Amino acid sequence: MATSALMWTTLADTLAYAIALAISPFAITTAIVLLLGDRGPLRASLFGVGWWTTLFAITMLSWWLVDSADEENPQDTADGISIGKLVFAGLFFLLAAIAWLKRRKGGPDGAQAPAEYLETEFGVPTASAKPGLLDRLDGVSVLGCFGLGLAQGVIVFKNIPLGISAGATLGTEDLNIPETFLAAAIFTLIASIGVIVPVTVALVAGDRVIGPLRRAREWIEAHLTPISIVLFAVLGVYYLYEGIESVL
Repeated sequence: MATSALMWTTLADTLAYAIALAISPFAITTAIVLLLGDRGPLRASLFGVGWWTTLFAITMLSWWLVDSADEENPQDTADGISIGKLVFAGLFFLLAAIAWLKRRKGGPDGAQAPAEYLETEFGVPTASAKPGLLDRLDGVSVLGCFGLGLAQGVIVFKNIPLGISAGATLGTEDLNIPETFLAAAIFTLIASIGVIVPVTVALVAGDRVIGPLRRAREWIEAHLTPISIVLFAVLGVYYLYEGIESVL
């Protein structure tokens, strides 16, 4: 199937959303923990497939809704997307502020346990979570890893607005159905790079990467909150700029 230049241009417009989705510390750490366990590559791969599936579903649902609305009333659809971006900007600034306040409580270096990061990244209270939460992934079955990927894909807060934004971008362009599906598949593949890369490295290098993977996990866990602050703040600025530009 030949693809149009419009499809690649539209895909390029979604690249910022894909990169933001790829920078998901908890998903990356989950993949690393699964890799370090029994049948690691298989379990981590299924986790990645579940993660990709959820992102693809969110993107395509948004595309379908926006595409349908755009056919009936393009101007109202464009206005709604602009307002949505401004709302998302406010939400990301709020999450950045919450993460900053938790950082101040956590100490001068901002390092916090995964349980505290979960509360910010997922946007829900996790008072019962403990620092050893990730270690309990060893007990998750092979099929359970796929379900874990599905679940993380939808409950990590930033995935929903980013997936919606990408789907809205696809929905406002005049792409045919095959091109839309291909663009969404490529977009979510890029958005899953954070999970794909450690799995690929482990498959290629084998046991030689066990040490580096463990050090990577320790570094990410030690900097979860600072990473989230920067990411949420950047996303807030980006959505604010996009929202203001679209209404001017």
